Amino acid sequence: MPASGDISQPLVSILMPTYNQQQFVESSIRSCLNQSYENIEIVISDDASTDGTWNIVADFAKAHPGKIIATRQSRNLGVSRNCNFLLPQCKGKYLALFAGDDLMYPNKIAKQVQTLELCPDVAICAHDVHLLDDVGEVSSSTWANRTLQYDGTVSVLFQHLCFTCGCSLLVRRNCVPETGYEEILVASDWLLFAEILIKNNHRLVCLADVLGAYRRRPGQLTSKCDSSALANYLDHAFACGLLLAKYPEFRHDIAIGLKNWKSAFTRELEANAIWNSELTTAQLASPHWLFRRLLTTSRDRIRKLLGV
Repeated sequence: MPASGDISQPLVSILMPTYNQQQFVESSIRSCLNQSYENIEIVISDDASTDGTWNIVADFAKAHPGKIIATRQSRNLGVSRNCNFLLPQCKGKYLALFAGDDLMYPNKIAKQVQTLELCPDVAICAHDVHLLDDVGEVSSSTWANRTLQYDGTVSVLFQHLCFTCGCSLLVRRNCVPETGYEEILVASDWLLFAEILIKNNHRLVCLADVLGAYRRRPGQLTSKCDSSALANYLDHAFACGLLLAKYPEFRHDIAIGLKNWKSAFTRELEANAIWNSELTTAQLASPHWLFRRLLTTSRDRIRKLLGV
């Protein structure tokens, strides 16, 4: 493996927001440090954790100066703002999106960098992951058992919406919009992926390799959203509405994606219509009606559904 400063190994920035993850953050950081690919920086922002997370992060930063750049926020920003704080600090050619409770397997970065170096028209490289519970047990299932993997353009992303988890992605840093993450609760990752592909007219590639592990915990926003199909639908549909406002030329593709979400959650949506008591199946099936409503729907409604 070339030395850390070798130009044949472009710098990879690992963006890691942390918050109240003292049980997991040590193993997450170690999994980054144990990469076979050497030329990495780990850029961490702790979002005013109230447990021992920051102490663990600070100890690692002290032990690995220059390799780990860590900041502690004085107040809680929320995950999107915390990630946006981190983005300007990431200097690598490539950006690995990660979290303080997930795991990287040793060859993750090396295989993804190889793919992106060989394929200049690919902006996002993902991979399959194992699923972890809150005590570290690995599920017999992988993410691909739940969502089909694929390669393609943003049109395919709109068709499938949630194609993978954020911790599996390596992206080209220069393809990330300057605005970074939108401040929506669960779909901010997906919305960012869509903008990366739209703005740069690039492809995404999903590798079949299992190169990491994604932890599902009851307290996560994603877990709360999974427990409420309505909240999950609303958050992603709201993201679709934002995309429609910015990129009307993708109206057809976005409509396909929204209909797919509607089909998955029709029963709960019909039972829990929150906009008005006269919401009908026909209206739910109409993406143009939904777009107009979603752009005026209070995000507080989604927060209330998720209990945050």
